[in-house]
Amino acid sequence: MRDLAFLGLDELHVYRGRQGADVAMLVRRARQRAHRGDLLTVGTSATMATGDTREDKYRAVAASAGRLFGATGVPGNVIDETLSPRDHRGNSSNSRCAARGRRRAPARRLG
Repeated sequence: MRDLAFLGLDELHVYRGRQGADVAMLVRRARQRAHRGDLLTVGTSATMATGDTREDKYRAVAASAGRLFGATGVPGNVIDETLSPRDHRGNSSNSRCAARGRRRAPARRLG
């Protein structure tokens, strides 16, 4: 366990109540056994939080993940996505992608 550098959990929205407490204890135990205070924890969920603004959602996700992982959740570390149509070249019509300077994923043909 000393080589453990990352711990990832999928579907964070299901870890609530008793199950959330059990998983949170397992995460803390893994961190202790790995002797890694810097263990990087990553969680994913497509349906994690609701809120009036994107910032509200980021704060809610960070707080929830922080409780589960036993670490400080930072809203600025939350990554989200927006669904937008793409043309045949893979270019997004989403102006937020362009405004933030994000690279567009190249189009790939399947088959």
